[in-house]
Amino acid sequence: MGMKKLVKKVLRAFRFYVLFIWVVFYFCFLACSSYGIEGEVSFGKDSYLKSVAEGFSRIFRNSKVLGAKETEIDGLYAIFLLGKGDEVKVVYFYPKKGLLFLGEIWTINGTSLTGEQILEFERELKSF
Repeated sequence: MGMKKLVKKVLRAFRFYVLFIWVVFYFCFLACSSYGIEGEVSFGKDSYLKSVAEGFSRIFRNSKVLGAKETEIDGLYAIFLLGKGDEVKVVYFYPKKGLLFLGEIWTINGTSLTGEQILEFERELKSF
């Protein structure tokens, strides 16, 4: 009789640990899938830019994302946000690693690429 109780306890513990491990993996999967890092495979430039903007929106939920554009740096994207009033702001996002860069990108000639990107994006918004 003692052996049957021991076997039942072992089986109950085994089921508990299997269920626990399954739940942990499930939540890890959900966390990774909602993180927003997109794969490199895309069906077109516009769809990939849209997925980058959506990935950024999933990470930074309080942000009002207007769009995304490629930058001069491979893999780095300019994310256009709606600031206070109707001001357009830019942050830079590296989706492969989930990195966020704040500030401006300048050329060695003293030209603000960030300022140019904002002006170009505002022109595109007004043309619609």
